[in-house]
Amino acid sequence: MLFVDRPFFLKNCQTENSMVNDKKIKNPLTRQWIQRLGIPLAAVPIIWIYWRLDFHAMISMLPKVAWWTGPMLLIAVISGMVLQGLRWWILLHAFIPALRLRRALSYHFMAVFYGTALPSGAAPDVIKTLFVAQKNEMETSWAAFWLTRALGLPSLALLSMSGFFVMDASSLPRGWQFALVFFYLATGALFAISFSKRITRPLRLLLEKFIPKKTLSIVGRIRQSVYCYRSRKKEILLSFLVTVAVQAFLIIACSLSIRGITGTFPLWQCFTFIPIIELISVSFPFTPNGMGVRETLSAGMFSYLHLSKEQLGIYVMFSLFFSLFPRLLGIPLIIHGHLKKSAAAGNRPDRKE
Repeated sequence: MLFVDRPFFLKNCQTENSMVNDKKIKNPLTRQWIQRLGIPLAAVPIIWIYWRLDFHAMISMLPKVAWWTGPMLLIAVISGMVLQGLRWWILLHAFIPALRLRRALSYHFMAVFYGTALPSGAAPDVIKTLFVAQKNEMETSWAAFWLTRALGLPSLALLSMSGFFVMDASSLPRGWQFALVFFYLATGALFAISFSKRITRPLRLLLEKFIPKKTLSIVGRIRQSVYCYRSRKKEILLSFLVTVAVQAFLIIACSLSIRGITGTFPLWQCFTFIPIIELISVSFPFTPNGMGVRETLSAGMFSYLHLSKEQLGIYVMFSLFFSLFPRLLGIPLIIHGHLKKSAAAGNRPDRKE
């Protein structure tokens, strides 16, 4: 995996508009250790998965994998990336109508590439927000970031709930029914709190005692921008529908990949567990895009489905390759941006001869 110490645009973003300030982490070694610790944390679970299986048995299973599994995963991941960029653009376009979809998708693909090497599953969303915030209102850019993340909560809960009520809940381990119900209620409550000034006001008063006034002022303006979206219910609904569609599409793609590898088609089990796996993975703040955490939780799902360790090894191999390879599509866009910037700098009238 390509490791990037710091994307080039973060080096130049030292204004309030970028919300990037190295003083937040006083010791640069701390930041470097946080970044470098993510790779071992992601690798250890994957090594554990392959340590337990029989490589000869796994290799003998590879020819039995359906030929369409790989191409289907590749198409699904690329299509999912486009739809994720679309739902983000819908929210931005509500208050930044000059931002074109093509430009937003370009930002999105570049951010997904950079996010491959940065800790936390939220890294791509943060990076593309920084791209937009450099040329547009900071508050609107970060409000769209927050809503993009927030809309994922009820959509994941809705999809998991649909699988939970369709599948045979009695087959779940003891206590899982209550855990799932708690998950659905918690996600719904968190989403509702995002739009309530009455509920968030006591939290803001508490944070004033610990957070500098300048930082709290910026957060307050972003908070106000989030509330402004209450008058944009059409855009929020449309973005939510696209969010549900893309997540359901990716869950179906995962279940089809299991079908191609194992011959079984656990559609509703995937609808129940994959949203929870995805939420936990992207919430883990140390590994790139939740890598390692996702594979560990997938191992638990395979165990519940009574599938072999070798089949899990093939699933993890396919998932890693066909999720990482499309991220390289951001490289041509980054190179194009560098060349365009260099050409513009070379054509300035005050250029020294």
